[in-house]
Amino acid sequence: MKKGLALGILVVSLIGCGEKDPKYDGEYSCKLINMYNDMSRARGLKSVFPEGTEYVTISINNRVVIVNGMENGSFSSPQLEEMVDEKGMEYLSGERRNTSVSFARELGNLQINIDSKPAQILANCKLQ
Repeated sequence: MKKGLALGILVVSLIGCGEKDPKYDGEYSCKLINMYNDMSRARGLKSVFPEGTEYVTISINNRVVIVNGMENGSFSSPQLEEMVDEKGMEYLSGERRNTSVSFARELGNLQINIDSKPAQILANCKLQ
């Protein structure tokens, strides 16, 4: 009986996997904050954009952010969790190894931190 109950809970929890999240899903155009790109390049990080990049396209699908156009290819976040800050603003956040990612749709900002330091900040992200 316990095995059947555990299996039932597992199946129910997996049903939600792969679903869309209409609150965040879509393609966004964002302004690259070049100061952080330059600092990341100086730190020797691989996740940098070509010099002269002004706008970046990101895609969000089921709370996974894909950042296109980096010199080493696309950056893909882990699946992010929805959080709420002390002011009631909702945002997505998550981390994998030494990299953390947060996306605040209301503010239009995406931040990628590597080793607890800002690596990339994208601003004015607007759904296309």
